Amino acid sequence: MIRGFVNEKLVPIVPVGVKKLDGDWQKLDILLDTGSEVDCMLAETTVGQYGIAIRHRYDSPVSVGSVQILGNSILRSHYWVELLLEGNPMVVEAQILQMRHFSGVIGPSILLDRRVSIDVVKNGVVEIDRIPGPRGLARIRSLMARPKPQWPSLEYHWKLPWANLKLRDSKGEWHPLTVNVDTGDNGQLSLPPSLIERFGLRLPGQCRVDTFDGPLDASRGGVEILWQGKPRTVECIQSQEKNPPLVGMELLRGNRITIDVDYLPAPTVRIAPISGLVSSINNFLKSS
Repeated sequence: MIRGFVNEKLVPIVPVGVKKLDGDWQKLDILLDTGSEVDCMLAETTVGQYGIAIRHRYDSPVSVGSVQILGNSILRSHYWVELLLEGNPMVVEAQILQMRHFSGVIGPSILLDRRVSIDVVKNGVVEIDRIPGPRGLARIRSLMARPKPQWPSLEYHWKLPWANLKLRDSKGEWHPLTVNVDTGDNGQLSLPPSLIERFGLRLPGQCRVDTFDGPLDASRGGVEILWQGKPRTVECIQSQEKNPPLVGMELLRGNRITIDVDYLPAPTVRIAPISGLVSSINNFLKSS
Protein backbone atom coordinates (compact mmCIF):
# COMPACT_ATOMS: atom_id res chain seq x y z
CA MET A 1 0.00 0.00 0.00
CA ILE A 2 1.09 3.56 -0.77
CA ARG A 3 0.32 6.07 1.98
CA GLY A 4 0.36 9.82 1.48
CA PHE A 5 -1.24 12.96 2.86
CA VAL A 6 -3.39 15.93 1.88
CA ASN A 7 -1.47 19.21 2.10
CA GLU A 8 -2.65 22.69 3.08
CA LYS A 9 -4.01 23.29 -0.43
CA LEU A 10 -6.16 20.14 -0.10
CA VAL A 11 -4.30 18.28 -2.87
CA PRO A 12 -2.98 14.71 -2.36
CA ILE A 13 0.77 14.11 -2.03
CA VAL A 14 2.25 10.60 -2.31
CA PRO A 15 5.81 9.19 -1.98
CA VAL A 16 7.45 7.88 -5.17
CA GLY A 17 10.97 6.65 -5.90
CA VAL A 18 12.72 7.95 -9.05
CA LYS A 19 15.89 6.34 -10.49
CA LYS A 20 19.03 8.49 -10.49
CA LEU A 21 22.05 8.29 -12.78
CA ASP A 22 24.11 6.58 -10.06
CA GLY A 23 21.50 3.81 -9.84
CA ASP A 24 20.07 4.83 -6.46
CA TRP A 25 16.43 5.74 -5.89
CA GLN A 26 15.48 9.29 -4.96
CA LYS A 27 12.36 9.52 -2.79
CA LEU A 28 10.05 12.36 -3.83
CA ASP A 29 6.73 13.51 -2.37
CA ILE A 30 4.76 14.39 -5.49
CA LEU A 31 1.25 15.41 -6.47
CA LEU A 32 -1.33 12.80 -7.44
CA ASP A 33 -3.26 14.51 -10.25
CA THR A 34 -6.31 12.57 -11.47
CA GLY A 35 -6.84 15.26 -14.12
CA SER A 36 -3.53 14.45 -15.84
CA GLU A 37 -3.27 12.18 -18.85
CA VAL A 38 0.53 12.12 -18.59
CA ASP A 39 2.06 9.26 -16.58
CA CYS A 40 4.59 11.47 -14.86
CA MET A 41 5.79 15.09 -14.82
CA LEU A 42 8.95 16.23 -13.08
CA ALA A 43 10.08 19.73 -12.24
CA GLU A 44 13.12 20.92 -14.16
CA THR A 45 14.81 21.85 -10.86
CA THR A 46 14.13 18.35 -9.44
CA VAL A 47 15.84 16.67 -12.39
CA GLY A 48 18.90 18.89 -12.10
CA GLN A 49 19.19 18.79 -8.30
CA TYR A 50 19.01 15.01 -7.88
CA GLY A 51 20.54 13.88 -11.19
CA ILE A 52 17.44 12.00 -12.32
CA ALA A 53 18.10 9.50 -15.10
CA ILE A 54 16.15 10.42 -18.24
CA ARG A 55 15.76 8.13 -21.24
CA HIS A 56 15.19 9.48 -24.73
CA ARG A 57 13.14 6.39 -25.56
CA TYR A 58 11.52 3.61 -23.57
CA ASP A 59 14.29 1.15 -24.43
CA SER A 60 17.11 3.69 -24.64
CA PRO A 61 20.30 2.60 -22.79
CA VAL A 62 21.61 6.18 -22.71
CA SER A 63 20.45 8.56 -19.99
CA VAL A 64 21.39 12.08 -18.94
CA GLY A 65 20.80 13.76 -15.60
CA SER A 66 21.16 17.43 -16.47
CA VAL A 67 18.56 19.54 -18.22
CA GLN A 68 21.41 21.63 -19.63
CA ILE A 69 22.65 18.61 -21.59
CA LEU A 70 19.26 18.13 -23.22
CA GLY A 71 18.88 21.82 -23.95
CA ASN A 72 15.67 23.78 -24.34
CA SER A 73 13.99 20.90 -26.16
CA ILE A 74 13.45 19.15 -22.83
CA LEU A 75 10.55 21.39 -21.90
CA ARG A 76 7.19 19.91 -22.97
CA SER A 77 8.99 17.02 -24.66
CA HIS A 78 8.26 13.40 -23.84
CA TYR A 79 10.97 11.31 -22.22
CA TRP A 80 11.05 8.25 -19.99
CA VAL A 81 12.00 7.78 -16.34
CA GLU A 82 12.00 4.82 -13.99
CA LEU A 83 9.69 4.98 -10.97
CA LEU A 84 9.46 2.80 -7.88
CA LEU A 85 5.92 2.12 -6.60
CA GLU A 86 5.25 -0.33 -3.75
CA GLY A 87 8.75 -1.75 -4.33
CA ASN A 88 8.06 -2.40 -8.03
CA PRO A 89 10.15 -0.53 -10.67
CA MET A 90 8.40 0.64 -13.83
CA VAL A 91 9.47 2.73 -16.81
CA VAL A 92 6.91 5.48 -17.55
CA GLU A 93 6.53 8.31 -20.00
CA ALA A 94 7.44 11.67 -18.50
CA GLN A 95 7.48 15.38 -19.21
CA ILE A 96 10.01 17.80 -17.69
CA LEU A 97 8.38 21.15 -16.92
CA GLN A 98 9.06 24.38 -15.09
CA MET A 99 6.96 23.82 -11.95
CA ARG A 100 7.11 26.11 -8.94
CA HIS A 101 4.90 24.34 -6.43
CA PHE A 102 5.61 20.62 -6.87
CA SER A 103 8.69 18.46 -7.37
CA GLY A 104 6.65 16.14 -9.58
CA VAL A 105 3.24 14.82 -10.60
CA ILE A 106 1.85 11.38 -11.38
CA GLY A 107 -1.38 10.67 -13.25
CA PRO A 108 -3.93 7.89 -12.74
CA SER A 109 -2.77 5.88 -15.76
CA ILE A 110 0.19 4.43 -13.81
CA LEU A 111 -2.11 3.34 -10.96
CA LEU A 112 -4.05 0.76 -12.98
CA ASP A 113 -5.76 -1.95 -10.95
CA ARG A 114 -5.50 0.16 -7.79
CA ARG A 115 -7.98 1.81 -5.44
CA VAL A 116 -7.24 5.41 -4.45
CA SER A 117 -8.84 6.75 -1.26
CA ILE A 118 -8.47 10.41 -0.24
CA ASP A 119 -9.88 12.19 2.83
CA VAL A 120 -10.26 15.75 1.57
CA VAL A 121 -9.41 17.69 4.71
CA LYS A 122 -6.19 19.38 5.76
CA ASN A 123 -3.70 16.71 6.84
CA GLY A 124 -6.08 14.10 5.47
CA VAL A 125 -4.99 10.55 4.63
CA VAL A 126 -4.24 9.23 1.14
CA GLU A 127 -4.16 5.46 0.58
CA ILE A 128 -3.48 3.56 -2.66
CA ASP A 129 -3.86 -0.20 -2.68
CA ARG A 130 -4.70 -3.06 -5.04
CA ILE A 131 -8.40 -3.39 -5.88
CA PRO A 132 -9.70 -6.29 -3.79
CA GLY A 133 -12.12 -9.06 -4.71
CA PRO A 134 -13.71 -10.14 -8.01
CA ARG A 135 -13.25 -7.73 -10.90
CA GLY A 136 -16.28 -8.61 -13.06
CA LEU A 137 -18.76 -6.24 -11.39
CA ALA A 138 -16.19 -3.43 -11.30
CA ARG A 139 -15.63 -3.78 -15.04
CA ILE A 140 -19.38 -3.63 -15.74
CA ARG A 141 -19.73 -0.52 -13.59
CA SER A 142 -16.78 1.05 -15.39
CA LEU A 143 -18.43 0.50 -18.77
CA MET A 144 -21.71 1.93 -17.50
CA ALA A 145 -19.86 4.98 -16.15
CA ARG A 146 -18.38 5.78 -19.54
CA PRO A 147 -19.16 9.49 -20.05
CA LYS A 148 -21.37 10.67 -22.88
CA PRO A 149 -19.78 13.09 -25.38
CA GLN A 150 -20.35 16.69 -24.26
CA TRP A 151 -17.64 18.59 -26.07
CA PRO A 152 -15.27 17.78 -28.97
CA SER A 153 -12.28 16.55 -26.97
CA LEU A 154 -14.14 14.21 -24.61
CA GLU A 155 -13.04 11.00 -26.34
CA TYR A 156 -9.44 11.86 -25.48
CA HIS A 157 -10.27 11.99 -21.76
CA TRP A 158 -12.12 8.70 -21.22
CA LYS A 159 -9.50 7.21 -18.92
CA LEU A 160 -9.89 9.98 -16.33
CA PRO A 161 -12.20 9.54 -13.30
CA TRP A 162 -15.66 11.07 -13.74
CA ALA A 163 -18.64 12.07 -11.60
CA ASN A 164 -22.14 13.24 -12.46
CA LEU A 165 -23.87 16.38 -11.20
CA LYS A 166 -26.51 18.84 -12.42
CA LEU A 167 -25.99 22.50 -13.37
CA ARG A 168 -28.62 25.28 -13.56
CA ASP A 169 -28.52 27.43 -16.69
CA SER A 170 -29.39 31.12 -17.04
CA LYS A 171 -33.09 30.22 -17.57
CA GLY A 172 -33.28 28.24 -14.33
CA GLU A 173 -33.34 24.81 -15.98
CA TRP A 174 -31.22 21.92 -14.69
CA HIS A 175 -28.87 20.00 -16.98
CA PRO A 176 -26.87 16.81 -16.27
CA LEU A 177 -23.13 17.35 -16.46
CA THR A 178 -20.29 14.84 -16.40
CA VAL A 179 -17.15 16.28 -14.75
CA ASN A 180 -13.60 15.09 -14.25
CA VAL A 181 -12.72 14.66 -10.58
CA ASP A 182 -9.38 16.49 -10.60
CA THR A 183 -7.27 16.08 -7.46
CA GLY A 184 -4.65 18.42 -8.95
CA ASP A 185 -7.05 21.39 -8.81
CA ASN A 186 -7.81 23.10 -5.51
CA GLY A 187 -10.77 25.11 -6.85
CA GLN A 188 -14.45 24.20 -7.03
CA LEU A 189 -15.67 24.04 -10.64
CA SER A 190 -14.08 24.78 -14.03
CA LEU A 191 -15.86 24.80 -17.38
CA PRO A 192 -14.57 25.33 -20.95
CA PRO A 193 -15.92 28.36 -22.87
CA SER A 194 -18.24 26.27 -25.07
CA LEU A 195 -20.20 24.96 -22.06
CA ILE A 196 -20.35 28.40 -20.42
CA GLU A 197 -21.84 29.77 -23.62
CA ARG A 198 -24.24 26.83 -24.02
CA PHE A 199 -25.70 27.32 -20.54
CA GLY A 200 -25.72 31.14 -20.77
CA LEU A 201 -23.62 31.54 -17.62
CA ARG A 202 -22.27 34.94 -16.52
CA LEU A 203 -18.78 35.04 -15.03
CA PRO A 204 -18.17 38.77 -14.37
CA GLY A 205 -15.08 38.46 -12.18
CA GLN A 206 -11.43 37.97 -13.11
CA CYS A 207 -8.69 35.91 -11.54
CA ARG A 208 -5.24 34.45 -12.27
CA VAL A 209 -4.91 30.69 -12.14
CA ASP A 210 -1.65 28.73 -11.85
CA THR A 211 -1.61 25.86 -14.35
CA PHE A 212 1.08 23.53 -15.68
CA ASP A 213 0.98 25.64 -18.85
CA GLY A 214 1.82 28.73 -16.79
CA PRO A 215 -0.34 31.51 -15.24
CA LEU A 216 -3.74 31.98 -16.91
CA ASP A 217 -6.05 35.01 -16.70
CA ALA A 218 -9.58 33.66 -16.42
CA SER A 219 -13.17 34.77 -15.85
CA ARG A 220 -14.95 33.62 -12.71
CA GLY A 221 -18.38 33.83 -11.13
CA GLY A 222 -21.01 31.97 -9.15
CA VAL A 223 -23.08 29.18 -10.69
CA GLU A 224 -25.61 26.83 -9.13
CA ILE A 225 -25.19 23.08 -9.16
CA LEU A 226 -27.01 20.17 -7.57
CA TRP A 227 -24.39 18.66 -5.27
CA GLN A 228 -25.06 15.62 -3.09
CA GLY A 229 -28.79 16.14 -3.55
CA LYS A 230 -28.87 19.84 -2.58
CA PRO A 231 -28.61 23.08 -4.63
CA ARG A 232 -25.32 24.84 -4.01
CA THR A 233 -23.76 28.00 -5.42
CA VAL A 234 -20.08 27.46 -6.26
CA GLU A 235 -17.31 29.49 -7.84
CA CYS A 236 -16.83 28.60 -11.49
CA ILE A 237 -13.68 29.45 -13.45
CA GLN A 238 -13.54 29.51 -17.23
CA SER A 239 -10.85 27.07 -18.31
CA GLN A 240 -9.27 26.55 -21.71
CA GLU A 241 -11.38 24.87 -24.39
CA LYS A 242 -9.05 21.87 -24.52
CA ASN A 243 -9.82 21.05 -20.87
CA PRO A 244 -12.82 19.00 -19.75
CA PRO A 245 -15.31 20.30 -17.17
CA LEU A 246 -13.91 19.44 -13.77
CA VAL A 247 -14.48 19.68 -10.03
CA GLY A 248 -11.59 20.45 -7.73
CA MET A 249 -10.70 19.67 -4.14
CA GLU A 250 -12.38 22.71 -2.59
CA LEU A 251 -15.77 21.39 -3.72
CA LEU A 252 -14.81 17.95 -2.39
CA ARG A 253 -13.72 19.33 1.01
CA GLY A 254 -15.04 17.21 3.86
CA ASN A 255 -15.56 14.14 1.67
CA ARG A 256 -13.76 10.87 1.15
CA ILE A 257 -13.28 10.14 -2.55
CA THR A 258 -12.54 6.61 -3.66
CA ILE A 259 -11.40 5.93 -7.22
CA ASP A 260 -11.01 2.47 -8.73
CA VAL A 261 -8.50 2.88 -11.55
CA ASP A 262 -9.43 0.06 -13.95
CA TYR A 263 -8.06 -0.94 -17.34
CA LEU A 264 -11.29 0.25 -18.92
CA PRO A 265 -11.43 3.94 -19.83
CA ALA A 266 -13.78 5.21 -17.11
CA PRO A 267 -12.58 4.68 -13.53
CA THR A 268 -15.44 4.48 -11.04
CA VAL A 269 -15.66 7.24 -8.42
CA ARG A 270 -17.43 7.26 -5.05
CA ILE A 271 -17.86 10.46 -3.01
CA ALA A 272 -19.18 10.35 0.58
CA PRO A 273 -19.11 12.85 3.47
CA ILE A 274 -16.49 11.89 6.04
CA SER A 275 -18.89 12.58 8.92
CA GLY A 276 -21.35 10.16 7.35
CA LEU A 277 -18.67 7.49 7.10
CA VAL A 278 -17.69 7.93 10.75
CA SER A 279 -21.37 7.74 11.79
CA SER A 280 -21.88 4.51 9.81
CA ILE A 281 -18.80 2.93 11.42
CA ASN A 282 -19.96 3.93 14.91
CA ASN A 283 -23.45 2.53 14.30
CA PHE A 284 -21.94 -0.72 13.07
CA LEU A 285 -19.73 -1.02 16.15
CA LYS A 286 -22.68 -0.36 18.47
CA SER A 287 -24.80 -3.02 16.82
CA SER A 288 -22.04 -5.67 16.84
